[in-house]
Amino acid sequence: MVDSGFIITSGGISAGIDMSIGMVEKALGLSAAVETAQYMEYDWQSLS
Repeated sequence: MVDSGFIITSGGISAGIDMSIGMVEKALGLSAAVETAQYMEYDWQSLS
Protein backbone atom coordinates (compact mmCIF):
# COMPACT_ATOMS: atom_id res chain seq x y z
CA MET A 1 0.00 0.00 0.00
CA VAL A 2 1.23 3.47 -0.88
CA ASP A 3 -0.40 6.45 0.84
CA SER A 4 0.74 9.83 -0.45
CA GLY A 5 -1.75 11.65 1.74
CA PHE A 6 -4.07 12.36 -1.20
CA ILE A 7 -3.97 9.13 -3.22
CA ILE A 8 -3.91 5.61 -1.78
CA THR A 9 -3.01 2.75 -4.11
CA SER A 10 -2.00 -0.90 -4.10
CA GLY A 11 -1.50 -3.74 -6.55
CA GLY A 12 -2.97 -7.23 -6.48
CA ILE A 13 -5.99 -8.79 -4.83
CA SER A 14 -4.51 -9.39 -1.36
CA ALA A 15 -2.84 -5.99 -1.42
CA GLY A 16 -6.23 -4.46 -2.18
CA ILE A 17 -7.68 -6.12 0.91
CA ASP A 18 -4.73 -4.85 2.96
CA MET A 19 -5.29 -1.37 1.53
CA SER A 20 -9.01 -1.47 2.32
CA ILE A 21 -8.43 -2.49 5.92
CA GLY A 22 -5.71 0.16 6.15
CA MET A 23 -8.26 2.73 5.00
CA VAL A 24 -10.63 1.52 7.73
CA GLU A 25 -7.78 2.02 10.21
CA LYS A 26 -7.08 5.52 8.92
CA ALA A 27 -10.75 6.55 9.05
CA LEU A 28 -12.01 4.70 12.14
CA GLY A 29 -8.96 3.63 14.13
CA LEU A 30 -6.93 0.51 14.81
CA SER A 31 -9.61 -1.34 16.78
CA ALA A 32 -12.13 -1.00 13.93
CA ALA A 33 -9.53 -2.27 11.45
CA VAL A 34 -8.64 -5.26 13.62
CA GLU A 35 -12.33 -6.07 14.11
CA THR A 36 -12.91 -5.84 10.34
CA ALA A 37 -9.99 -8.16 9.59
CA GLN A 38 -11.18 -10.65 12.20
CA TYR A 39 -14.71 -10.58 10.76
CA MET A 40 -13.24 -11.34 7.32
CA GLU A 41 -10.98 -14.03 8.83
CA TYR A 42 -8.06 -12.20 7.20
CA ASP A 43 -4.56 -12.13 8.71
CA TRP A 44 -3.79 -8.39 8.69
CA GLN A 45 -1.00 -6.37 10.33
CA SER A 46 -1.08 -2.59 10.74
CA LEU A 47 1.69 -0.66 9.00
CA SER A 48 1.56 2.10 11.62
